[in-house]
Amino acid sequence: MKAYTIFILVSGLVLVITGIVTFYGKNKVNDKHFRFMGIKADRIAFALGLFLSGMVFILIFLIEVMGPHFIEEGL
Repeated sequence: MKAYTIFILVSGLVLVITGIVTFYGKNKVNDKHFRFMGIKADRIAFALGLFLSGMVFILIFLIEVMGPHFIEEGL
């Protein structure tokens, strides 16, 4: 496994966990609206964006790792 695939997996997990904590947790973004880089954002939309971005990273990791096995053995 290459270093960038491990980086993709770890960053995906961090994004997923951050999205879950933002959605359910009691943190600085606990109010309904907050400012993110000067843009007024909804907390739920921001949390779902983080969660889905993390899931995309994990999917990319799985394709990187499992892809060659499907090419060699076939579906």
